Amino acid sequence: MMRMNKPMTTAMFCMALLLGGLSSCTTNDVEDIQGDGEQDLYEIKDRALGEYLVYNCSRTDENKLPYEMAVAENGKFYLNTQKAATVENLYLVKNDAQISKLESAGLATAAVKIVDMDGLQFFTALKTLKITSNSVERMDLTALTQLETVEMNNNCVATLDLSQNAKLVRFRYGGNTTTDTSTKLSTISFANNNVIEHIYLKNQNLQENGFTLPSNYSALKELDLSNNPAAPFAIPEDLMNQLTTAVGVVADSEGGGDEDGELFTIPDQAFGEYLYYLSTTAGKLPQGLVVKEGNEYQLDKTIAATVTSVNVNKMKDTITELQAAGLTTAETLISSADGLQFFTGLVEFTATSNKFTEALPITGLSNLEVLQVNTAGVSSLDLSGNPKLRILNCNGSTKSGYGTLSSINLSYTSNLETLNLKNNKLEAINVTNLVKLTELDLSGNPGANFKIPAGIFNNLTTTKNKGVEAE
Repeated sequence: MMRMNKPMTTAMFCMALLLGGLSSCTTNDVEDIQGDGEQDLYEIKDRALGEYLVYNCSRTDENKLPYEMAVAENGKFYLNTQKAATVENLYLVKNDAQISKLESAGLATAAVKIVDMDGLQFFTALKTLKITSNSVERMDLTALTQLETVEMNNNCVATLDLSQNAKLVRFRYGGNTTTDTSTKLSTISFANNNVIEHIYLKNQNLQENGFTLPSNYSALKELDLSNNPAAPFAIPEDLMNQLTTAVGVVADSEGGGDEDGELFTIPDQAFGEYLYYLSTTAGKLPQGLVVKEGNEYQLDKTIAATVTSVNVNKMKDTITELQAAGLTTAETLISSADGLQFFTGLVEFTATSNKFTEALPITGLSNLEVLQVNTAGVSSLDLSGNPKLRILNCNGSTKSGYGTLSSINLSYTSNLETLNLKNNKLEAINVTNLVKLTELDLSGNPGANFKIPAGIFNNLTTTKNKGVEAE
């Protein structure tokens, strides 16, 4: 038998060690994937975020991300933090149109909303961030010092620190009208954002003293704080004069808490003139509730807080009455009920046969028991602040161009006795907590007949039971 000499044996042994060492240094190593190797990869825990980032790396449009900035490995998603630090534009929108594109591209999480933006902190060169129509609850922007534009309408971030975003120019975060107040901003400060031009915070939960202007607001041109509990917010008169868009705000000299009066200018002429008529000629509301100044109708917030019932329906007979009384807006349907938020003692509100294009500002009406807005174009209802609600009539309109409900959260309204949501676009509804229901009509919705708990079904009045069946 031939024997190898000793030097040859040693050389082969060394070669084996070298090959073994090389084979343990592949790019698929667990150590490297976790970020301990040269690639510096960071695991993205939110799968919807991770898969969207991977998809964006393969795009060919302006939203394309660097090659393999995000990768999928063994069922997990990882971010190359070095490449992320070079990105200036990040697009993660999940509206219906984008979801369709993602589904066509085969993303498993196409319709899954992003909740956690952990990983965003590595995009340190980012200038534009667009995450509209997700369900983001957590997001840290403090490391993004180059950020100029943020568009994040319809998310669930309740706290946000903008103190390090000194270059911010445009900020849009309209609240989701279908979510409760715990998922909205109650305070926010722009004190350090002195070059900002555009602020949009409609439908949030901003409280009194919950909004802080930039310390230097000379660049600010557009400001919308409407449909917040503390709206209208008093702002300096010089700022009001420079704004091209000013919604949900009032100059100090026009009210908003000054000693000369608590007046609010009602933006919707049809709503303002109707309330003026009811508080003057008709005598159905307190005198002085609304005063007319030129072409404007101004609401006395102190008097409004004492009113318990308001009926501004635009049914045929009522329109005839308003025409006879000489109202110029007799046939004009109300599109905004901005001002209603000051009726804090309100027990009953009726606005049947209008055409609302803005959410009803009712979250602060904690005494509300009856809400009747049949065929009024209501497309969203936030009932989180109406625990006493007993009767809700919100039939959808069958006319084109009218909004209808596609979802509704009833978890805060356990005292409901009558619920009428006929002819909306509901595909699902949860009534398990509505043990006091005696009348329920869900007919004409895509999800009808809805299956509801037998205990609730058996409590319904037979003739008032439509579009539902017992589980």
